[in-house]
Amino acid sequence: MLQDAVEPFARDWPLRLVIMPASRLLACYFRARASGVEHIPRDRPVIYVGKHPRTWLYLETILLGLFAFWDSDRPPFRVLEQTQTSLHRAPVVGWVRRHVQALPASPEHARLALARGESLLVFPGGTRELYGPRDTLQWAGRFGFARLAIETGTPIVPFAIRGADRQHPWRVSVKGSSLWLPPLPLPVRLDYRFGRPIAPPAQPGEDVEAFAGRVEAATRELIGAAPPPPAIGAVATRKDGVFPLDPQHPRYRIVIGPPLRLLSRYHRLRIEGDVPRGACIYVAHHGAGYFTMDLVLAVYHLSWHPWYRSRRPFQPLRIVASQGHALERAIPGLAALKRSVGVIDTSEGSCLAALERGDQLLITPGGSREASPRARDYQLRWNDRYGFVRLALKTGVPIVPLAVVGGFAAYPGLAAGRLSLWSPVPLPARLDVAIGRPFDVTAQPDQARNPAIVQPLQQEIRAATQALYDGLLARRGRKAR
Repeated sequence: MLQDAVEPFARDWPLRLVIMPASRLLACYFRARASGVEHIPRDRPVIYVGKHPRTWLYLETILLGLFAFWDSDRPPFRVLEQTQTSLHRAPVVGWVRRHVQALPASPEHARLALARGESLLVFPGGTRELYGPRDTLQWAGRFGFARLAIETGTPIVPFAIRGADRQHPWRVSVKGSSLWLPPLPLPVRLDYRFGRPIAPPAQPGEDVEAFAGRVEAATRELIGAAPPPPAIGAVATRKDGVFPLDPQHPRYRIVIGPPLRLLSRYHRLRIEGDVPRGACIYVAHHGAGYFTMDLVLAVYHLSWHPWYRSRRPFQPLRIVASQGHALERAIPGLAALKRSVGVIDTSEGSCLAALERGDQLLITPGGSREASPRARDYQLRWNDRYGFVRLALKTGVPIVPLAVVGGFAAYPGLAAGRLSLWSPVPLPARLDVAIGRPFDVTAQPDQARNPAIVQPLQQEIRAATQALYDGLLARRGRKAR
């Protein structure tokens, strides 16, 4: 019997230990992101229907599984495809194709999978779209998926993978075979877009072609749709390289978040005070080390950690810092990494744009004056730095004093003239973070340059922030000098 010959889907060792871990790395390589995942039902199987990608390596299809079901409780999908092809016998690629647990593209196998509670993945265009023009559906006369959905009462989830057809810009035909160039895919961004489920007609046999046409139209719309809106509070990507902050993106979930969690535990980081919601401006001492990891970890716990821990609404928080340092020029990729974790430049335009979108900012008014091992006394050297007050007056957002103590013990340094040498290895010193009382600021854009308003407010906030540091240092058992 077919039921005995075909094993149910299993999360076996090739998937758990090889294919899916590799797919998480691929998600970073392709900067993959997904939208509309929330539309996919969790309590029943569906039929995923989309355009066949113009590629031969199967990588984007494995990533589809990562987004659709692997990290959730949704039913797994089985790919319906031609089996026993030359690619299935090829080294490495063939091994992967054989172990994703695809099914032969037959109605019998499809019905069996659905009856077991497994979803299906169908590419109606098949080789027409594999070798056809980019982003073009070619489903004419291919209504099998619609007929199956009507017969079994299974909803269809249309999807599109934007960018998949651009992994190999050239295809050369050689003696009846295809040579894709370059052989390895380019690092194009892959956007996975899932549409709302489309329920089949109530009565079997009811207008299969019309139903298939509805699914095709929905899929075509996903292929040509505008990019999804940024995450709540995110700053849209611009030519200057400002990245949206999306906690669901693999860049954060897999590459950045886990090391920060481990480092936070290593430093036994703890927070005092209430974390504000909505746009605001944190002000603090500059921090210690080459990368001011004490501030980075504080930002992680104020913004990212609540979302990862309890899925509370994500509140983006960006560090405002000057750019173009010698260290950025010396370490390839450092500048891009800083932008990707939310660091923005000190220009008023960038800061205003972030606040207007609901982001929070962390500003260190002392800047380079405090960026020295000599600043381990945590004395604020703000002097004539009024920029954060002007931002608050222009936008009406509150200013929140913030104290982060322990960085100079965790990342000790030595000052040699104007040169600062910091320990590259963090010591296991505890980091303490204290959040002060917010200063509510009334929006007065026309007074943002008025010294009579700006200077007293800056001095009051500076005094409150210094008192916050002094109190935190005293509680840690040593006095500020």
